Amino acid sequence: TIDAEGCYWSAGVSAGCLNRYAPNGTLLARYPLPAPAPTMPCFGGADLRTLFVTSLSPATGGTGLVMAAPAPVAGVAPWRFAARMK
Repeated sequence: TIDAEGCYWSAGVSAGCLNRYAPNGTLLARYPLPAPAPTMPCFGGADLRTLFVTSLSPATGGTGLVMAAPAPVAGVAPWRFAARMK
């Protein structure tokens, strides 16, 4: 997902963290998470200042999580992609 400053947020699945990258690819921040395998970050809330992150199911057979926390920067509203099929 992308934030209002043009930075890319990526889940570090094997590292248990979220990474924030500058538009030039420089790692700006790494945020540890309480889940061992985060998968997808997304900004939400009325002001796009809540960061939601999903996680994989633990190897023990448990269920995955949806985590939410205040974001240090606002996100950009998502858009839909629709392909025309002939």
